[in-house]
Amino acid sequence: MRPNSAEFWSHLFTAQGRNDRAHFWIVVVVCWAAEALAGMVTREAGGNSAVELVSLILIFGSMAVGTLNIIKRLHDMGRSGWWLLAAVALFAPLAALGEPAWSSDSTAIIAVAAYGLVSLALLLLLGLLPGQQGPNRFDEVHPWWRPRSFVTNDEDVLSEDDL
Repeated sequence: MRPNSAEFWSHLFTAQGRNDRAHFWIVVVVCWAAEALAGMVTREAGGNSAVELVSLILIFGSMAVGTLNIIKRLHDMGRSGWWLLAAVALFAPLAALGEPAWSSDSTAIIAVAAYGLVSLALLLLLGLLPGQQGPNRFDEVHPWWRPRSFVTNDEDVLSEDDL
């Protein structure tokens, strides 16, 4: 899947499937560029609420695509996308401690530094560790309404009568 192909760009907006390391980094750079552009546009908007709204939409869209990218990278490593919740549980207290209104200045500085280091470590783990070789359970696309247990290796779908 080449970055200039329609399949690559449509793949950005789904949590199904896998992303190898190269595609992961391409999406990370695209998201960073979109967020930087949104920041520059907001700074230059001069109070124009329509421009700020477009910038906000760009930021939230970038966050959504980034989240889906992480989920697909976890899939490539053989892990469920739900592991992302573990990272959120780790980041939430650090983010709260980093708020100066809720903690002393020294605690906030330490929390912000820890947040940055943990973020960098997770980014490098996702971006540098190889994925699983060969097919894994995330290669097959199953409808969300049909649990995996209903699908056999023969690709025959069991009906409710067979249960």
